[in-house]
Amino acid sequence: MTSGGLAVVLSLALPALWAGAPPKKASAGPSKDEWVSFVSEEGSFKCRIPKKWEANVPPPGSNALSRIFGLDLRSPAAKDDVATISVRYYGQGNALRQDLAGFVRANATPPEVLPPSERLEAAVGEVTVAGRLSKRFDRKSIEYRRSGEPGQESKVLVLERFLVVPAGEGFYELRLSSPSRSIKAHQPVFDRIVSSFKPGK
Repeated sequence: MTSGGLAVVLSLALPALWAGAPPKKASAGPSKDEWVSFVSEEGSFKCRIPKKWEANVPPPGSNALSRIFGLDLRSPAAKDDVATISVRYYGQGNALRQDLAGFVRANATPPEVLPPSERLEAAVGEVTVAGRLSKRFDRKSIEYRRSGEPGQESKVLVLERFLVVPAGEGFYELRLSSPSRSIKAHQPVFDRIVSSFKPGK
């Protein structure tokens, strides 16, 4: 998971989710039979995830001290065009030592990898997720990713979309991280995960 950073809300044609309306079921992405149910450790949340995306789930009990539970998904794509989706619950006393407001502040701060002219604070808005008033914002960053040949890297402009959902003394993070050039291809998968998201805290 990358942390720190962000940018301005970019002039993409954002879906209703990013316009402040409740998320709705995406019409694109894998078909219904290519999705499976996921329940996080301690039952902190459940959602539907696509089978074709690689899922990274920590072994049971490994996050008892960090108090951060969830999974990361990786898209089936070329190395320099991979997108990731993270769905996590941060409990009280989590390893980041952050509450919801602190997490939003930290991640709405522009990363140093951006040119000085682009280091602008993220515009933080509100949206309803799973019936809860939540925070939303975009940030952009730059990553150097392996390209076709061994030892070769390409400079990739990455756009991250955050939803931060309250959960009593903790909070949830739902994040899409994608090369900006392919964000429209990955957005429907993220929207569908968000629409299936059911918090347990």
